[in-house]
Amino acid sequence: TVAQCISFGSCVARKIDAERAPGRLFKLIWDMGAGDGLVLFRFSRNMLDMLQLYTTYARIFSLAEVELKLSETTVEIIQRRANGDEDFASISFVNLLLLQIARTAGQVKINPSDVTLAFAPQNDPDLADFLPDVEVKLGSVNAMIFPLAVAKVPFLIADRRMINGLLPQFERRLAMINGHRDLIEELRSAIREDLSSGDVRIGKMANLLGVGTRTLQRRLNAVGTNFSQVVDEERRDLVQTLLAEGRLARAEIAFRVGYGDINPLYRALSRWRASSL
Repeated sequence: TVAQCISFGSCVARKIDAERAPGRLFKLIWDMGAGDGLVLFRFSRNMLDMLQLYTTYARIFSLAEVELKLSETTVEIIQRRANGDEDFASISFVNLLLLQIARTAGQVKINPSDVTLAFAPQNDPDLADFLPDVEVKLGSVNAMIFPLAVAKVPFLIADRRMINGLLPQFERRLAMINGHRDLIEELRSAIREDLSSGDVRIGKMANLLGVGTRTLQRRLNAVGTNFSQVVDEERRDLVQTLLAEGRLARAEIAFRVGYGDINPLYRALSRWRASSL
């Protein structure tokens, strides 16, 4: 079977008949809006920028080892099997998904000049339609080569601010995968980023950090605190910082820290002052 439906750093397994995988997988991923993590790369400046981002954060999306090769005239994206990757065949479709994202974002028919896939059913009409006039080779790696000029064509919906907003989340997930993380500090960072939403919930934060709600609660209890207390501390620190800067009115500060109006802010300020006495 092929299992590859990508969502912010995690692979959601969906069993698909391997004999008909390309067409069915494309429909599954693209009709469903395809994994938020990769699809949000459509806000990149161009295909080259998107491939550079993917190469940097590839470990979030699969076990494959990813390399980007640049020459004066071409750009090549290569995926190699990593140790412990038992389903490398399914990763063949990540390159194709990246290509589809680039086609949609650029509104042009981008075709690679050369394609190698570790898994490609023979005589599949969906694959032939997707890669017209391109001979798909079977090999031990997944690779696509594009003319550099094509890879630099600007995306119509490029929005670097959107990409920059995602990078802290990608960095946290990458740190988690690489085994270097301070879960409580990551939680505090995630809360600070999400305070203005007014919807800071432990389940939401646990999902963002890639851990279970109970695991997060246990980690908080182990350091003598709880989720509500951490949220309150981060809200207090941000309020004090914004007040000290003096650039925002108190009504704006209330909104910035997730209060619906200014009254909860006044009550919180009184409570914080009282607790500091």
